[in-house]
Amino acid sequence: MSGQGSYCWANQCSYSGGWKDNRMHGYGEYCWPDGRVYKGSFAKDSKEGNGEMHYPNGSIFVGTWKANKKNGNGITKLASGEEQESCWHNGKPVTLKDNTVSEGALSTIFS
Repeated sequence: MSGQGSYCWANQCSYSGGWKDNRMHGYGEYCWPDGRVYKGSFAKDSKEGNGEMHYPNGSIFVGTWKANKKNGNGITKLASGEEQESCWHNGKPVTLKDNTVSEGALSTIFS
């Protein structure tokens, strides 16, 4: 498949957006059955480039992705309205504005 289209897998995940050579490519929206939704760029089936991940608890991460992992600068918008700047490398937090963050410290934000 190439062009625009939608697909729903047996595990109830779904994707709607751009396709190239039967892979998610370009802008799209990927939904998980637990309520997570990624809206952004894909390349060869991976989150790649700018995008935002919406979590069931109301938090939203807006930032850059590489090979399906957060990579680079981003902002987490909490359901409370608070915003937290962060930097990521290969899916792991590196710094949080004005603080050093140990690996996994942000995991509670996304629960």
